[in-house]
Amino acid sequence: MSKNLTNLIRSYSSRQNYKSDLSKYDKQIFSGIQPTSIPHLGNYFGAIKQWVDMQNSLSKDQDTRPMIISIVDLHAITLPKDPRILNDYIYKCAATLVSCGIDPERNILYQQSQVAYHGQLSWILGCKVTMPQLGRMHQFKFKSDGLAEVPLGLYTYPVLQAADILLYRATHVPVGEDQLQHLELCRTIADKFNNTYSTNYFPSPIPLQGEFTRLKSLRDPSKKMSKSDADSNSRIELVDPPEIIEKKIKKAVTDSERLISYKPDKRPGLSTLIDLECAVTGQLPEEVAERCMLQAIDKSEYKKHVSKLLIEHLAPIQAKYKKLINDKKLLDDILDDGAKKANKIAEKNFHDICKIIGSR
Repeated sequence: MSKNLTNLIRSYSSRQNYKSDLSKYDKQIFSGIQPTSIPHLGNYFGAIKQWVDMQNSLSKDQDTRPMIISIVDLHAITLPKDPRILNDYIYKCAATLVSCGIDPERNILYQQSQVAYHGQLSWILGCKVTMPQLGRMHQFKFKSDGLAEVPLGLYTYPVLQAADILLYRATHVPVGEDQLQHLELCRTIADKFNNTYSTNYFPSPIPLQGEFTRLKSLRDPSKKMSKSDADSNSRIELVDPPEIIEKKIKKAVTDSERLISYKPDKRPGLSTLIDLECAVTGQLPEEVAERCMLQAIDKSEYKKHVSKLLIEHLAPIQAKYKKLINDKKLLDDILDDGAKKANKIAEKNFHDICKIIGSR
């Protein structure tokens, strides 16, 4: 393994001790994002920016595989979606990723449904999973709670996710805390497949987790910032214009204290704003709070400061996005080229898998 890749993996190593012998596998990073709305700051700082950092580290090595990033539209339809809105968000998601710095020339950026092998492998892997295993998934319990009818796709979501990862024999997966359980199931499925067929074909992928603090909702800091939140004021989307950013930050829930301090437990709303500044500047929360105290900055001033930081940080991303989103042909070319590259890998691997299970 190259020095750059070794250092990269070490810097994003999971907080838990995942044991896997990956010495016999080519190192492959895979990640995915649902096209369910415009990515927000939580998606950007928690995932997309990390992908860009990984891309830039990997590109220094000539012998490393390109990172694979999938716009997972099949996952997006596990709950009802208007086809026109889904189609629109696929383009917007692709445009946003490229605008943030994902280079389709250096990575494989593609649309999940354009590689049919995902669904085919999902069926094979589903035969290695039990219903109790799927029923224990926290995400399933959360998303199915209160539904009169629970779609099968929501139940089997983690199996398709495992297929997404294992189809490319990914060894490392950037993943958020809320998806760790799914990755653990993926590891279990890979081990079960290998043991059943006396092979070591699938690696047991290791999660990559950065140190970034998960951003909270601007309206309810007891919850994470989420694309699925019905209140659009709870999040700042990457393409929000300056006046909307100012409005959302101004409306952000804080408390009755006037001055600034960083206390996530006692002052979660204000602490979320400090986390936003730290995400942009790389400072520690305590440093930000100390500066604000020394300068006697009050909440009103601080909200204006955070708004200005975010507007300046997002300006180049938004400028590139405006050009890309109006060039559907270029976006089609990017996704089609990515699908071609992904299919080439997937076809070979799926053929190997079919041989292993005896189908031909």
